[in-house]
Amino acid sequence: MEGDTVTMQDIFSFRQNGTDGNGKIAGKFEPTGIHPKILDKIRDNGGYCRDDWFLAERR
Repeated sequence: MEGDTVTMQDIFSFRQNGTDGNGKIAGKFEPTGIHPKILDKIRDNGGYCRDDWFLAERR
């Protein structure tokens, strides 16, 4: 939150690497490196989230 405004950031982005034989887009979702603040609340309520799901790969 920034004052009364809800702010959001992407935690994953889609990296397209071409198309398959049927013309469908091929690619994968990659983490942006942003660690969501809500993870602790999700875990406290029984949800399962690993920290490494959100680590951006170094290139």
